[in-house]
Amino acid sequence: MSDDYIQLIFCVESTEKAAIDNKYINQVLNQYFNVGENKISYVYMSGKFNYNHPKTLKKIDKYVRDYQVTGSGKSYVIYVFDKDLNAQDYRDNQFEIDVKKYCEEQKHQLV
Repeated sequence: MSDDYIQLIFCVESTEKAAIDNKYINQVLNQYFNVGENKISYVYMSGKFNYNHPKTLKKIDKYVRDYQVTGSGKSYVIYVFDKDLNAQDYRDNQFEIDVKKYCEEQKHQLV
């Protein structure tokens, strides 16, 4: 592989056992993009509030390190959240503010 390839690390809300989100993401990627030799990885957060949990961060770091070891290219972290914000629940509104700030600080993408 060359440096022209990338790894996309999608951090998704579902559990690894359910693995629901990756099915939808894979369908979109395959329909609109030529993934080719680029690597697609998933971090299952088991809930949206675990976006910065140590277990989540450890999984992200492992994917990044493993990809760097092969000299394959750069990794990009993309957080994917359901848009189920509830104006009645302040936690969802605060969550949106917090996760946007976190992604900006970490230079991650947010979908």
